[in-house]
Amino acid sequence: MMKKIVYMVATWAIMLIASTTARASHTLPVDSGYVESRPVVTDTTTHSPFRYDPVVADSIISIFHMRDSLFFSLRNNRVDVDSIATDTLLPIDSIVEIVSPIKEKRTFERGLTNYSYIAKNEWICGITASYTGFNSDDSDLLLLIKDFNFTGSLFGVNPYVGYFVADNQCIGVKLGYSATKGNLGNFSLDIIEGMNIALTDLEYNAKIYSAGIFHRAYLGLTQGGQLGIFNETNLTFRNGVNHFLRANAEGGMTDTKTISNEIVLGLSPGISVFIMENVSASVSVGILGLNYKHNIQYVEGTLTGEYTSSGANFQINILNINIGITVHI
Repeated sequence: MMKKIVYMVATWAIMLIASTTARASHTLPVDSGYVESRPVVTDTTTHSPFRYDPVVADSIISIFHMRDSLFFSLRNNRVDVDSIATDTLLPIDSIVEIVSPIKEKRTFERGLTNYSYIAKNEWICGITASYTGFNSDDSDLLLLIKDFNFTGSLFGVNPYVGYFVADNQCIGVKLGYSATKGNLGNFSLDIIEGMNIALTDLEYNAKIYSAGIFHRAYLGLTQGGQLGIFNETNLTFRNGVNHFLRANAEGGMTDTKTISNEIVLGLSPGISVFIMENVSASVSVGILGLNYKHNIQYVEGTLTGEYTSSGANFQINILNINIGITVHI
């Protein structure tokens, strides 16, 4: 409604200016210095005293163009005063400036420049590996626990191949193998007098095979392309078998076998640096994992049950630190 009122007022004001301009052209004094560049035509058919002045006519047409431009700008909540003034023959002083409530767009200069680190159409192949070992004899954190003897290790290797669909954007396929071993010879903990926990002869072995797809986005930090950081998003399917062995009353070992199938969605940021012209080294760590797992359990070869589980991990996983070498083709 407000825009319609403004449009009507602008039309009335422009008509008033136009009529005033027309009257002024009929009373222009001879000695005013005005030189008419085009012939003045008199209507000889009706012998009307009206004189057609092309200059005045052009001014009136320009005034209506200004009105239409003004109304169009009001409809779009903006007014381009400079363009209105340029398209008219009226002096700029006669135009009333209308301020539109446009919020100024904020810009930020954070100083980050994404240099080209790896170019489009490039192939990469490489391998990442990780190893973690633990021995209770070398740990100072377990001195308060008596009779504790434990050794364990975690080893993983992941070959992969990828293709850069755009600069710094790679998609690829990754395979994996991991093995976990743990041996608890003895564990004894006295909680209160007459209450203690004692465990002996426990073994754990697990082997997991995996296959998945990944997307890796790089951010080049140097103009020459020597150093960059990246974030890898991967979707992985895992299949594994683990055995848990414990001593029984007969002096033997009872084997509990678990077959697991798991789907994992993970994020692994890292840093990469070229150590040779076509070879780079990288270090990455898993910080996020969403997983869904289905387990089937057997005890001494007899099915005892199955269950499903799911979870999310939103913390740095020190057991998932990978060091890799990549060849660029």
